[in-house]
Amino acid sequence: LNLNEEYICFTNLSDHPVDMTGWHVHHKPDTWYNFPVFILDAGASVRLHSGREVDTATDLYWGSEEAIWRDIHDSAYLYSADGKLMDEYSW
Repeated sequence: LNLNEEYICFTNLSDHPVDMTGWHVHHKPDTWYNFPVFILDAGASVRLHSGREVDTATDLYWGSEEAIWRDIHDSAYLYSADGKLMDEYSW
């Protein structure tokens, strides 16, 4: 299993950059990813991979040793640095 092939994608649909520093993705009660210092440019996308690598402007890495998004009924919740729910997605 290649954990770097397992990812979710975030796209900034606004016309201005978004500072995602301190934002976090919540998957399950004990499963969180905290964004590093990170700016998502207008119209840009970033993939959040389950595995480990060096972060880039288009790819971030959770650093997990196991699959994060392996369940049939998964959900992801995106929160801003101040704790506001910004987006959610279930599949």
